[in-house]
Amino acid sequence: MYPIERYLQTLKNYVRNPAYPEGSIAEGYLIDECLTFCSRYFHGIETRFNRVERNWDGDRLQPYEGLPIFSPSGRALGRGYVSRQLSQEEWMQAHLYVLKNCDEVLPYIEEHKYMIQQASVKNVENRHKKQFREWFESHITQLYDERKVSKQLFDLARGPLEKAVCYNGYIVNGFRFRKNEVDCSRRTQSYGVLVKGDASTGNRDYYGVLIDIIELHYMGGNKIAMFKCEWSDVDHCGRGIMVDKYGRTLVNVTRSLKSNEPFVLACQAEQVFYKVLAQQNVPLKFTNWKKVPYINKRKLFDKVLEYFKVEGREQEVWRQMGSSYSNYRDSLKKKWFKPYGEAIEEARGNVPPGLEKDDWNCLVDLWSQKDYMDLCLKNKENRDKNDIIHTSGSKSFQQRRAEEKEKTGHSPNRIELFDITHVQANGQAVNESTQDALVALRNLTTQVNEGALQISQDQMFVEDLCLKNKENRDKNDIIHTSGSKRFQQRRAEEKEKTGHSPNRIELFDITHVQANGQAVNESTQDALVALRNLTTQVNEGALQISQDQMFVEVFGPERHGRVRGYGAGVTPTMLWGSSSCRMYDLEKRLQESEQKRLESEHKRIEADAELKGEVKHLKSMLEQQAIQMVEQRRHFEEQQASQMAEQRAHYDNMMMQMFSYITSQSAQSSSDH
Repeated sequence: MYPIERYLQTLKNYVRNPAYPEGSIAEGYLIDECLTFCSRYFHGIETRFNRVERNWDGDRLQPYEGLPIFSPSGRALGRGYVSRQLSQEEWMQAHLYVLKNCDEVLPYIEEHKYMIQQASVKNVENRHKKQFREWFESHITQLYDERKVSKQLFDLARGPLEKAVCYNGYIVNGFRFRKNEVDCSRRTQSYGVLVKGDASTGNRDYYGVLIDIIELHYMGGNKIAMFKCEWSDVDHCGRGIMVDKYGRTLVNVTRSLKSNEPFVLACQAEQVFYKVLAQQNVPLKFTNWKKVPYINKRKLFDKVLEYFKVEGREQEVWRQMGSSYSNYRDSLKKKWFKPYGEAIEEARGNVPPGLEKDDWNCLVDLWSQKDYMDLCLKNKENRDKNDIIHTSGSKSFQQRRAEEKEKTGHSPNRIELFDITHVQANGQAVNESTQDALVALRNLTTQVNEGALQISQDQMFVEDLCLKNKENRDKNDIIHTSGSKRFQQRRAEEKEKTGHSPNRIELFDITHVQANGQAVNESTQDALVALRNLTTQVNEGALQISQDQMFVEVFGPERHGRVRGYGAGVTPTMLWGSSSCRMYDLEKRLQESEQKRLESEHKRIEADAELKGEVKHLKSMLEQQAIQMVEQRRHFEEQQASQMAEQRAHYDNMMMQMFSYITSQSAQSSSDH
């Protein structure tokens, strides 16, 4: 669909009153623009401008302070539908897998293996698998009593609770997963699981089918999401898994792998799609798929079963094989046979690539047979029963409009485009009905241009549109009695009249009952009676269901993008908000983050104050020590000066004595002479 077509569909959805489409479109457009402008300034409210992607799996930007194994990864689809009691085997398998994939546990795994090896016993791996869980729990308990490990590691060692919450779907790594039993009846597929291998698995990838989604709960509020899968045996290359010449990986999902590890962490899973690929052993010489012998079909089906598990989908596989068979033959005929026209032998000599010459000769003989050509002619006659035939082929009308604008510089209106797309090269339509429609439109256009008629281009097409609308209204079994009034208008009138806004059941009763208290037709009356009976049972306590479940019980599931009892334009998201409550989760996490930030800021301020006090105390101590050192130095200098003075006086005294002695000796010597 081209952008202009999508926009026209948007404008068409604005129409609430078919009698005044222009006014409805103008009013709807104005409301949409006002809401768009206002939504730019709404904070904390989910709008289409701040809505996260569909497969949003949670905010992982927030830092997680605990064990990484407990960090949030992904989000569940809906609420957990049941708390299932895990069997002893499931509990041990899940718990052991969690321990093996926790980085903080790896040193203890190596320690336990080393202890077993030191005991000189055989089968180290088997003994490790059997004994590690109990040994790890007792060992961590002892370390926790000694305050050597964290509380979360202690909670991990004690194991999860025996009751696990189960989910039907889970979003992780940008993928939307659903259980096989939920997805098996759908055309879409979201149960294929791929776990990339690493060095511990020999770099081998594991392919499986998702059969259960559980959430393990540990003490301390910790939880881990896990996938339980049925793994395919990919050990034998050529049987369990193979890569064809085009590089495509083919997995035989019928070969199940007997493994004691059916669980994987949800954060480890990636999504794969299992698609039927069977292009060999297909006979091409038959008129159509129905004429192909059953033995050939069965051979082809068995070929599919060698690579894929299709329990419960056999009919879908058979239909797909027939459709692929027909499409392949049609493409060969269109590209390699029709261009040669009646030159059959020339077409026979031009064998398509990848096709055997014998098969191609069979096809050429078939397409050139009179019976087959008569059948093609009959099919063409059936296609010709369509009254209005266009001449655009595979080109869309918007593409033809764009080509015309590029060619002439003028974008054709509805009448001109109809003329362009329904006329052949000779200026005539394909058939009489189309020609009559063309003539009628041209006559109306001429009258409008001459001023003899005052109608719009849309009104020229309105007669056919009115007939189609009448046919669509006649198909509706449930008829309301509100006329042109919307249900929201009737709800507002009832609230103004009684002071009470009616709920869905009451509004349905008001808008589908005539003045005599009866519905318009039998189907509407039956629906009214069923809703009233359910309401009575709920009021008496005999039944515990909501009003929404009552509507589903009576009318079936809600259609996508609408809610019964609220009129056109009301969707479940508009009425009840986002089912995933993503904005609430974001706001809650933001509040928690802000609270943690404030606590951290408070702790930082306290730490700064304590540090400043310590610095001040240290500064005063340093000042006192400096004063003491100055005092000690002064005392030391005074002591040194006193000692020096004493030594100086002693030296002077000795010198005086020596001088006196020398003088006396000199005097005595002189007297002797």
